[in-house]
Amino acid sequence: MIKIAFRFDDPSFTSDHLLEKNIIEICKRYAVKINFAVIPYKEIDGQLHALNEKKAEHLIHAEKNNWIEISQHGYAYLNQNETGIPYLLLKLSALYFDSKKHIIYILKL
Repeated sequence: MIKIAFRFDDPSFTSDHLLEKNIIEICKRYAVKINFAVIPYKEIDGQLHALNEKKAEHLIHAEKNNWIEISQHGYAYLNQNETGIPYLLLKLSALYFDSKKHIIYILKL
């Protein structure tokens, strides 16, 4: 028997909730359970905004009806800086110049 896990990453305060609702509806229609890996906080203009009950209503409803599973995917996504490089990668690149040290550092996280 082949088992497949479906996961939808990054539902957050600013994510496309209509897309999420449509994915839930499709999975419900075909009795396919999917995991939504949510991000509790999203940075907007330097302020963290929570994925509150209103923004997550569709996820809460689907989970209560056993159509989806919800897991936590990190804590907060911070916006990219002026360079367009994600903050963590920029920080790592500044600290570690060769790829071997970079990979070792990431594996220790």
